[in-house]
Amino acid sequence: MPSEQRNSVTSAAYLKFSRTHGRLSRTLIIALITLVLVFDLLCVYAKQFMGAPLVAYSVFSNGMAAALLIILVILAAALHYVRRINSAYLEMRKSLGDD
Repeated sequence: MPSEQRNSVTSAAYLKFSRTHGRLSRTLIIALITLVLVFDLLCVYAKQFMGAPLVAYSVFSNGMAAALLIILVILAAALHYVRRINSAYLEMRKSLGDD
């Protein structure tokens, strides 16, 4: 039994899954951290812009719209990650013959 597990872990399908997982997670982490840092820098150094109303006589500011956009991007990234990793995992399981 342990030898079968070792073969699964060193198989080409598992290594491909591992590379896909690592590449996707690193890309999303870097993109989302960059997005949040840009938002933070705008809040610190562009207070007038971020505090300005979105449209005339509105209670919503540019900063609130940017924060909502960040939340939507994070949710979309999470959905994308889950769909890609689940499909890669199912592909790996199918190629290993595990049901």
